[in-house]
Amino acid sequence: LACKPDDISEIESLLTKVGMVKTGMHKSKQVARFQNGNVNILVNSDPAGRSFDLASEHGAVVSEIAFTTPDAAAAHKRALALGAEPVALPHQAGEQNIPTVRGVAESLIRFLDPTMDIWASDFEKPDGSGPAGTNGVHSIDHIAQTMGYDEMLSWTQFYTSIFSTAKSPMVDVIDPEGIIRSQAVTGQDGGLRLTLNGSEARRTSAHRFVADGAGATVQHLAFAVNEAVEMAEHLHQNGFSILPQTENYYADLAARFDLPEAFIAKLKALHILYDEDESGGFLHFYGTVFGNGLFFEFVERRDGYDGFGAPNAPFRLAAQRRMAANAPAG
Repeated sequence: LACKPDDISEIESLLTKVGMVKTGMHKSKQVARFQNGNVNILVNSDPAGRSFDLASEHGAVVSEIAFTTPDAAAAHKRALALGAEPVALPHQAGEQNIPTVRGVAESLIRFLDPTMDIWASDFEKPDGSGPAGTNGVHSIDHIAQTMGYDEMLSWTQFYTSIFSTAKSPMVDVIDPEGIIRSQAVTGQDGGLRLTLNGSEARRTSAHRFVADGAGATVQHLAFAVNEAVEMAEHLHQNGFSILPQTENYYADLAARFDLPEAFIAKLKALHILYDEDESGGFLHFYGTVFGNGLFFEFVERRDGYDGFGAPNAPFRLAAQRRMAANAPAG
């Protein structure tokens, strides 16, 4: 997560509210490690390098994604064979030389494997740092990337060729200004989930995110939590801004599913969305937008639910549009 030095306090406050703890600093760069459970987010404010240029132009942006693979060198080799552009980044003696390729737009993709202990080789504990967080978010559920509609096929093929993943049928998401196409790519064990989104309609949120030159394509990060209700209550108490939903959504929810009234009332009070499939249920909610259009999602999967809450996407898009319309000018 690249940001300008002026934005560090805001970003660190946001991550702290989510339950992340600063557990490390890079040995040679202005990069902080925030950790909770299996989630690692690096906040890069180093003035030397491409990440600073991206953040200076676009605001806070996900400039890099690292994937853990069985063999980083082999994954890198496959990526190059598929036409990916290699990227050589400077590193100091004793630091890992991480295989890297250029991702969508101006982002980077890095490959790690179990032999690469970057936390020991590249990072050190800052004075006064505490242990990693253990409450709240425990892993990355999925990463949502937004790109040009004409790029979706090639990047779907890239991810399914590099990793042990399969694509799901493409889904149409209704935006107030048109159709957004969404393609899910999921690992066999559920350890990797990506959604690739694009639209030909020029006024949709997906098209505007790309057209505005956001600098990278990650539009939101979805964190997995054990209990969505408890997490929403915790975030509310800590001053985290949750995207508000309308009463109409919960009236519709009562018509769609046979749910207890008290349960729907609790969801409504906390602005939590709900979905079901043939296996189980899905509770999720969103934070408000920050940086270059980024936002966080928090999800609880019950009894093997395997989707992404697609029926609720139009409500999220409409809520974000309402917030943007009511935001102060400038």
